[in-house]
Amino acid sequence: MNTIRTHFAAAMALLVAVVALAMPAYAQPYGGPAGFAPPGPPQPGYGPPMMRAPNWVSVETSGGQTWDGIWTFDRDHRAMSGSWVNRQTGARVYARHMFVRQAGRQLIITRPGLGNYVGTLEHGGRSIRGTMSWVSGRFIAHM
Repeated sequence: MNTIRTHFAAAMALLVAVVALAMPAYAQPYGGPAGFAPPGPPQPGYGPPMMRAPNWVSVETSGGQTWDGIWTFDRDHRAMSGSWVNRQTGARVYARHMFVRQAGRQLIITRPGLGNYVGTLEHGGRSIRGTMSWVSGRFIAHM
């Protein structure tokens, strides 16, 4: 019986450690730019214009490389996932738990483990254009 309890306790400790490591970015202390809402679950009435459509198409260019992407927004949690295909190599990349912060027309989209998209909403909130913090390049995304 003690062996079962020992194994159960070890399994629970491992589960707690895994959950702590897997916590989304909004569970961490926020140190973002002034004027931007912290990432995480939205306050009542929250809804950046860009989240009106569940899917957006993006194109990212940098250093002669072009990535075509699809961003899929979660309407309830200010988060999204994305998938990209490199036009030159066919390489595929996926990301989850990307979070949107907004101040007026300015947006920061955090891509955990990589950096931030920093952009400006255009055309009545139907597109966003900007830069990526992890490479020298530009992106555009639209409904």
